[in-house]
Amino acid sequence: MSLPNLILFLSLFLTGNLQATIAKLFVDEIESVDRAIAASEKRLAAQRQIRIFLLELRQQEDNLLKATDPKEVASRMVTLADKILAMIKQEHLESTFSSAYIEELHFYSSFARKMNLTTKENPPRSP
Repeated sequence: MSLPNLILFLSLFLTGNLQATIAKLFVDEIESVDRAIAASEKRLAAQRQIRIFLLELRQQEDNLLKATDPKEVASRMVTLADKILAMIKQEHLESTFSSAYIEELHFYSSFARKMNLTTKENPPRSP
């Protein structure tokens, strides 16, 4: 039976109350999909922000060697690393990155904590 025929069949044989229930279930399912899409878009936006921060961190690493004020560049690097690590943890993306890179972020982040530049989302690491 084709979809239009099925819809016609159901509309002819269902009572108004049952039709309303089915319509409500259909709306609930649409809302569920809408929520899933919104959550996916939010996660994608966070991943894009991580990418931007990763590129910026790479640029800061390159700038460190050329900097006239390396302390300022290093401060920006450790702050970025701390933000990146916090976002990776928040989005549960640890498995996306190599363990060596996560350790590097922890290393930089430890300086952010020592310099009191940490984010609230990235508390000190347990030993």
